[in-house]
This record gives sequence, C-alpha cells and structure tokens, in this order.
Amino acid sequence: MNEADRAGYTEIQPPIVVNEASGYGTGQLPDKEGQMYFVNEDGLYMIPTAEVPITNLYRDVIVNEDSLPIKMLAIHLAFAEKQVVGVRMYADSIACINLIRSRLCRSVSRKILIEF
Repeated sequence: MNEADRAGYTEIQPPIVVNEASGYGTGQLPDKEGQMYFVNEDGLYMIPTAEVPITNLYRDVIVNEDSLPIKMLAIHLAFAEKQVVGVRMYADSIACINLIRSRLCRSVSRKILIEF
C-alpha cells in the first residue's frame, strides 16, 4: 500500500454490493450472473471484484483528459462462488471467510492506451 500511495494511487473502500446496471457496465452481467451472489430482497449483487464498483464510479461521468490518469487502490472482500472457498448461502444470509483482496485500477486516456 505504501508503494501504491507513492505512485499516486488513492485508497478507496468500495461498496460490497452493486446494482444490476453496475454489473452490466463492467461486463460481469449477464456473463457471470450464475457466479455472483444476488440479494433478492434488495435487488443487488455482491461484488466478485473491486473493479465492478470502482469502474462504475465514473459510469455516467465524462472525464476530462486532463484529469487522467485516475489511480485507485481498493482493499475489499470478494464474493464470487467459483473464486471464494468459504462463501455459502444460508437461508437469507451470506457467510464469508475473511478473504481480502486488493485491486489497483488505473483509468487512462485513449492516447496512453495506444502508446502502451
């Protein structure tokens, strides 16, 4: 985390549940729908990875190229059936062994992507 901080990444704590639009925004839905835990009464999905909520922070925003790159570090719990041993549905609740993951996300301009 110290290295990420020195490299200009901002630490965020993303939400662990997202709406359906967020799942579609990152391509998790409909492709991985059977692997994501769905909270029926709230209509929300538990995140399989932090890219889902981080990417969707800017889903409806036009970011000026001068603001790029946007660098974020997320420490999060992961809830994905095929990735997490220890996550199980019990009646109306979800139990998870503390599996903590980290993600570095960097949003860049198209020009930087082409150069890369």
